[in-house]
Amino acid sequence: MRLLYIIIFFLGLGLFWSLLEAQIVKLSKIKFKTKKVTDKIKIVFISDTHYGDYYFKHRLKSIVNKVNRLEPDLVILGGDYLFVERNTKFNKTDLDKFFNDIKQIQSKHGIVAILGNHEYYLKENINLLLESMEKCKINLLKNKTYSINFKNSTVLFHGVDDLKSGQVNTDVLQTNEKYLNIILSHNPDFFEEYNINFDIGLSGHTHGGQINFFGLYAPITESSYGQKFIKTINTKGNSMIITSKGLGCSRLPLRFFAVPEIIELDVKPQ
Repeated sequence: MRLLYIIIFFLGLGLFWSLLEAQIVKLSKIKFKTKKVTDKIKIVFISDTHYGDYYFKHRLKSIVNKVNRLEPDLVILGGDYLFVERNTKFNKTDLDKFFNDIKQIQSKHGIVAILGNHEYYLKENINLLLESMEKCKINLLKNKTYSINFKNSTVLFHGVDDLKSGQVNTDVLQTNEKYLNIILSHNPDFFEEYNINFDIGLSGHTHGGQINFFGLYAPITESSYGQKFIKTINTKGNSMIITSKGLGCSRLPLRFFAVPEIIELDVKPQ
């Protein structure tokens, strides 16, 4: 009987921690050196917010404040913005609250964004999300290249549609090896399935496994490549692939050894 009580205690403790961890937000700093820039560029990347009922009050405002304190040159949103599953009823109030907070983000060169698979679960209501993005002057990159001049350095951002739910078209992307090329794909499997030249890849989707046994193994990764993309950093040749653990949860409001994160990417001249 004592053993049973001990097991129940630790299961309860693990559940409590998982609920608590889902609301924590950490800052992950990543550095990338390259000869393709002459000035330091600070990019803040947030993904998989899954905003909805499972958020503590003011949590999203707190995330926005953390982003603003970093004084980013650019903010990138990596998809999966609302807590919506395939059979979830659309909540217009959550959509409005989300963009009321997100529009408070301050960035020298604005905000760029891509779509994730959960945007497509909105079905016809995806148009309301796209309209909100436009009103907030968020630059959506859907199979599109966007060039930004950071002082004396030009960076090309290439955003692709969601790998599973959208229609990816890389033929329209205007890569140029002369400049720094950053690929934005919600699903990191894109970098295994498409052969395209890039320097940095930014993705989310996997949530670091969301339930990750002590950082060693995640039973569910939402990836066709096993445990590979539960890690934040992977490489492909000389390129770096950064996979954010995201900020929210899908299905259940639980995380275990997959702490939600804001990523600060500091690009520096080599």
